[in-house]
Amino acid sequence: MKRQAKRQIAFDPATQYVSTTGVHVFVARNFLAGNQSDPCPGLNALANRRYRPHSGVADLLTITEAVNTVYSMGLDLGGVIAIYGTVFDSNILPLTPGYSIGGPTISQSILGLGGFLSTPTGLSGSHNIYEADTSPTRGDLYTLNPCTLQIQQFQQYYDALPDNMAAPEQYEAFLSFGQAPFNNSIETNPYFFYLSSQASWSRPPDTLSLLQ
Repeated sequence: MKRQAKRQIAFDPATQYVSTTGVHVFVARNFLAGNQSDPCPGLNALANRRYRPHSGVADLLTITEAVNTVYSMGLDLGGVIAIYGTVFDSNILPLTPGYSIGGPTISQSILGLGGFLSTPTGLSGSHNIYEADTSPTRGDLYTLNPCTLQIQQFQQYYDALPDNMAAPEQYEAFLSFGQAPFNNSIETNPYFFYLSSQASWSRPPDTLSLLQ
């Protein structure tokens, strides 16, 4: 049976333009000063380009607006993801609740207390809660360090899109690339954890466009 072509939405470079210049020019973060980094290249790109705070810690509204502006994620889905990350990985008590895309931060800590009042883990401590296995650039929780970049894996991810490939073909190019790590996780990780809502494979062309 001939594969049915997916419906394509026209791209308008004027209305869908995402700036990478001016205030959004790439600036490397200062980790010695406490800036946070995340296993997710998409969230790192937002911080590098200052669509969310350069520190890596942001409030709910900023997170929701950033993923909507840059990745065209719906405000409803972006809001749900931001709330989920805040509840499980951060401190929900401040007037402007949010979370760190990396590890714990002093500004979010409520030390000496347990439960929701304990020191927030940040996204780097949320694997198998917020983050799932079969990452395009990291290892699984029980087979490799999920917070450490696997260089060979990242290179394959980056090379999956040939130069000047048209947008509709970009998603097709990632299908075979994404299937291989998924199958490998099933075969090698007896504790494989996967979220049906996992979005790491759904926005790869958008993510890579900001990595330059």
